[in-house]
Order: sequence, then C-alpha cells, then structure tokens
Amino acid sequence: MADDDRSADSPSLEAPSLGLGRWRRRKKTDDEAAPAAAAGSSDDATATVPVVEPEPLPVPEAKPEEAVTPEEPAEPSEPEPAPVIAQVEPAKPAKDWKQRLNPINWFGDDEEPAQAKPEKKTKSQVFWRSNAPVPTTPLPSPKPLASASTNVVKVASVLPSAVAFPRYKYLNPALPNSGDRQVAKTYFDDGDGAQKREEWQRAKAAYLEAAKADPAWFDARFELGQAAYYTGDTDLALQSFEHALAILPNDGPARFNFAMSLVQGNYYAAAAREIETFLQFDPDNAQAHFEAGKLYAQKLNDVARAAVHYKRVIGLKPGHPQAVTIRYWLIRNKTN
Repeated sequence: MADDDRSADSPSLEAPSLGLGRWRRRKKTDDEAAPAAAAGSSDDATATVPVVEPEPLPVPEAKPEEAVTPEEPAEPSEPEPAPVIAQVEPAKPAKDWKQRLNPINWFGDDEEPAQAKPEKKTKSQVFWRSNAPVPTTPLPSPKPLASASTNVVKVASVLPSAVAFPRYKYLNPALPNSGDRQVAKTYFDDGDGAQKREEWQRAKAAYLEAAKADPAWFDARFELGQAAYYTGDTDLALQSFEHALAILPNDGPARFNFAMSLVQGNYYAAAAREIETFLQFDPDNAQAHFEAGKLYAQKLNDVARAAVHYKRVIGLKPGHPQAVTIRYWLIRNKTN
C-alpha cells in the first residue's frame, strides 16, 4: 500500500524495471517530488494521475519430480591376493680350515646340500597313514628247460629269450621189458595192411595192441607214433616216439618224427632242440634244414638261425621246391 500512495503523488514516474534498480529510482523520485507537491497542490488540485501497475513477476513452472531408482547393491569383489613377501635367507657361514682339508669337499659345488626341513602341516593337510606293510606278490622264478634223456649229444639252448612258448615235459621212460613177439606180430601185420589202405584209425588200434603185447619192440612203437600223428592224436604220438627213442636212441627217423610231433603240439623249443640233435647225425639232410629254418623264421622269430638253415638248403639242393621262396626271404631280411 505504501508503494501505491507514492505512485499516486508522482505523475512523472516511469514503469519500474525488475531488479535492484527499481528501488533506487523510486527513492530518488520521492525526495524530489516532496517540495513540488506542496507548490503545485494549489494550482491543480483536481488533476488525476494515471496509476501504472507493475508487471507481475514470472511464476516458475512446477516440474515433476524425477523418479529416483534405488541403486542395486554392488557385488562383493574378490579379495585381493596377499602380497608375496620374499624371504631373505641368512648368509651361510664360511667353511673353516678343517672342512677345507676334507677330501669330500674338494670336488663339486662349494655349497653344502641344504637339508629339507619338514614343514608344519595344517589341520587340512594332516592325514592318517597306516603302519601295516603293503602285501607284495613275488615274481615266479624261471624254470630250467627240461632236457631229453634220449639225447646222445647235448645241444645248447637255441631259442631267443624274448619268445614265450609252452614247454614239453619229457617222460624219460626207462627201457621196457620184452613181451610176446608172436602175438605182437599178428597185430602188427593187421596194422600194416590198414596203413597201406590209409585206414589210419584201424592201423593205430592194431599198432597199439602190438605195443601192449611186446613193449620192447621198436617197430611197433615207431609205427604207432606215425599212425597217431596222422590221426591228430599228438599226445599218443609223442609217447610212442619217446618210447621208441628209449629203445634206439640213435635212430634218425624216430628223432625226426618226434620233432615233427612236437611241432604239431606247439612245443617249438623242444622241437628245435630235437632237430638240432638230428642234424648232428645227418648234417646234409636238406629236409631237416628246411624244417629247422621254417621253425626259426615263423615260430621262434630268430632270423639269424633261420638264415643259416635256409642257406644250407639252397647249398644242398638248389632245385628245392621252396628255393624261390627261400631266396626271396633271404633278400627281404637282408641276410646276404
């Protein structure tokens, strides 16, 4: 209301401006207009003075409050690894004159081997250990090779040690007693006729009766071994030839047939030994050299010994039916 009264007494008041300058301008005008109002009141008492209202102040617009989103709690970060502190080992004392004179310390490094100190174990590292001994299985001891009692000449081992094979258990029969030769001859003739007709089962049965009638008859034992070999009765063949060799140890055909029966029974070690013994009595037998070479090459994996016997076959019989195959084997295995 004080502003309106002042404005009514001041006809020359200009429109006020916003800010601090408004109040300074109005104060100056009131001081000057006081004597003028007293002088002019008598001249124009009825004059109307227009009232100029000040401009309204701008009203600030209300802005909507911004929605505040709650911040998510930060995930706990992994703890940083503790810094590794290098441990400085204390300096080792120098060796005295006694240690220097010790010959053990003359060679090698000057530093003594550090003794490992047992570390203290935490609760998680402590474990239980049993004092009971661990059971162990002893390895089987190698058994010596059985030697044939009927061998006149002893032959050294001719087998490579890396090859695994079954071993033949020799019967080592004693010299049998003589029996009834006439009864044995009757059965023997029956078996001989069946053998010529290639009736091997009947021949084997007849020779078996002849061997029972006269156990000391070599021919009955020998022919029984052949009949058993051709019928696939390997055990009977081995027994028959071993008994025949007990009667005549130096008989070449009996020893050679005994070796072939050992090959039929997969007794390759004993077969090689018997063939080597046979070749001591008949070193120029090409068939025996061929069987020995085939045995070493195919069964015993001994290339050196196989090459010796194969070369002997080519030298004794260049026209051998397997001569081409033997030469090819020698070239392929570089034995020339």
